[in-house]
Amino acid sequence: MIVANMSSYPPRKKELVHSIQSLHAQVDKINLCLNEFEEIPEELDGFSKFPHNIPLNNLF
Repeated sequence: MIVANMSSYPPRKKELVHSIQSLHAQVDKINLCLNEFEEIPEELDGFSKFPHNIPLNNLF
């Protein structure tokens, strides 16, 4: 199994969506930490390969 780990924050949302689109076909799972987000961006709703986390404290 190929697993990618990523984190991002709101100013990088556009790049995040592009990265997820690119990685989605290349990996089996994407662990995604969404620092400073209040909710999951709706652009990511169609991707089924990743558990996502919005932490209470930023994890840069």
